[in-house]
Amino acid sequence: MLSIQGVDPASKNIADGSYPLADFFYSVRIKVDEESERAENAGRLIEWILSLQGQKLVKATGYEPSSDSF
Repeated sequence: MLSIQGVDPASKNIADGSYPLADFFYSVRIKVDEESERAENAGRLIEWILSLQGQKLVKATGYEPSSDSF
């Protein structure tokens, strides 16, 4: 792990924005008919990623979970 200007990449520093090398993760999807199966599946995926189970996996893979949902 790389400290930058004396700031360690600890969870607290990433969450509060003091670690300068952290950024947000964005999920982009194409616009589809809201009634389509693709729209439904994309919605389910986003819902799962933001769920407790999804955020635990995010953390287990070395990323910082969303502070909005975890």
